Amino acid sequence: MIHVERWPFSSEPLLVLVAAAVCSAGLVLLLFPLLRRYALARPNARSSHRQPTPQGGGIAVIAATAIVIAAAAMLASRPFGDPAQLALVFASTIALAAVGAADDLQPIEALPRLLLQSLAVLAVIAALPANLQVLPFAPWWFERALTFVAILWFVNAVNFMDGIDWMTVAEVVPVAAGLALFGLAGAMPREAMLLSLALCGA
Repeated sequence: MIHVERWPFSSEPLLVLVAAAVCSAGLVLLLFPLLRRYALARPNARSSHRQPTPQGGGIAVIAATAIVIAAAAMLASRPFGDPAQLALVFASTIALAAVGAADDLQPIEALPRLLLQSLAVLAVIAALPANLQVLPFAPWWFERALTFVAILWFVNAVNFMDGIDWMTVAEVVPVAAGLALFGLAGAMPREAMLLSLALCGA
């Protein structure tokens, strides 16, 4: 007998997307007065705003994504991947967000910031399945080293682009939506698909 997976066609993906959007919007509204008081970004050469603008919206995005995925994991009718791996990835993500938030409030020197980012990226790499390899012809340690450099570069590229209004949104939303579509087509694990939807909504 052939077993057909039904989860891609359930209401779960839509609920995750909408819940993340609502949660993120609510958190932005709650945080806005605090961010306006303590985290104003002054216009500079790469800013697209002309007046001091509150920064720190990433706090709402990360918090909403984490809250919705944690709720989805607890309410899921079947196991939600490896809880230890999921917890490690989220702990690393929250740590990166905390470093970014702290840097928004009080600029952190480049070397300490890079070291903290590196630790978070190493934790994410440690959570990868041991047999996962994109380049089977390359030694695993070489691929992991490339992955470390790529993720660390990506973190700092996003930090740099975030000074330009809407640029991060314009890039992350299509990528997250595209990954979610792969998941809905069954080409990606359910957990990764739901995470993509949560990030897209947030």
